[in-house]
Formats: sequence, structure tokens, C-alpha cells
Amino acid sequence: MSKRERFHGRVSDGQARPCDQPGCDAVGEFRAPRPRGQDGYYHFCLDHVRAYNASYDFFDGMTPDQMQDAASRAYTWDRPTWRIAGTGDDEELPRVDDVLGMFDDLPGYGAGFLRAGRRATNGRRVSRADLAALKVLGLDADAEAKDIRNRYRTLVRSYHPDSHGGDRRHESKLRAVIAAYKQLTRAPGTADAG
Repeated sequence: MSKRERFHGRVSDGQARPCDQPGCDAVGEFRAPRPRGQDGYYHFCLDHVRAYNASYDFFDGMTPDQMQDAASRAYTWDRPTWRIAGTGDDEELPRVDDVLGMFDDLPGYGAGFLRAGRRATNGRRVSRADLAALKVLGLDADAEAKDIRNRYRTLVRSYHPDSHGGDRRHESKLRAVIAAYKQLTRAPGTADAG
């Protein structure tokens, strides 16, 4: 059978069947599906298969819910699927590292949603490392870039050895503040803090 014949739906299985339309004695060389619940196919001539296909309604006899269910299964070719995101609960968010920021525009994701942490009141997700850095600076998860910068400057001035006449007792605190600030300036939402 040539490609052109297959395209037009002719069935050539070696049997010459009559058209299933009552009163038609042409050869039924085109298959058409029987109604739901009946096995097999009708075999029609070209004119009758065109008429049958024009009037065929797959959803005939279905409730609206059944129609919606059949249509939604057709989107995935009736194959199983899995959800990408959770129900909005922080514990259900995936733990991946989106270094390219591909998910920034998706609701529930955005800059910094990755890794375990918590969500600030402004909706920005804060990682555990950033929360620890904010704690060192004495700030909460809602801190803006200018708050981080101002607090860093204040703490560096207060812990710097020059502020204490060369006394190095606060040097470990100074290192912790500098490390925390570096961590926060690497964070996606606070890149402009420096």
C-alpha cells in the first residue's frame, strides 16, 4: 500500500467488504469507529465515511465532567504525570540549585527560593546560609540591601582594631561580620548591597 493510500484511510486487508450503510452496494474500503462500548469498525465507501465522520461526536453521551476528564488525559496522551511544584508549603519546594535563575518568574519560586530556608514577609526566599549571615549582622530575613550595607558599616567601625586603639579582642567578630557580608552580597536578591 502506498503512502498516499494510507493517508486517505483505505483499508486493503485482502477482503472486499460491502459498505455498512444500508442500501449502499459500493465497496466499504474505509474504516470508521463504532460508538463507545461496541467493538470493531464500520466499513464505508468514501461518500458514507465522509458523512459519518462529519457527524461523529466522541463526547456524545458523556457528562461535562467526563468530557473534561477525557480532554485533560488527552493532553498527556493518557500517560501518568507528576506535579512540578507543591501546594505552596515551604517543605514541598524542590531542593535544587537554580544558578541560571530559570525559575525566577514562576510563582512560588523566584530569587533565592532554593535550598532549605524560610520565606521573608516580602515573598523572597532566604537560604539557611543567608539567614545565618543575617543573624551575625543582627538583621532579620526582611532586611533590604541598604539595611545590610548600613549594618555592615556600623559593625565594621565598632569591631575594627583602630576603633579600640589597636586592641585585637574583637578581631574574630570583625571576621565574622566580613564573611557574613560577603555571603549576603553573593545572594541573588542582595547583589546590589555592595
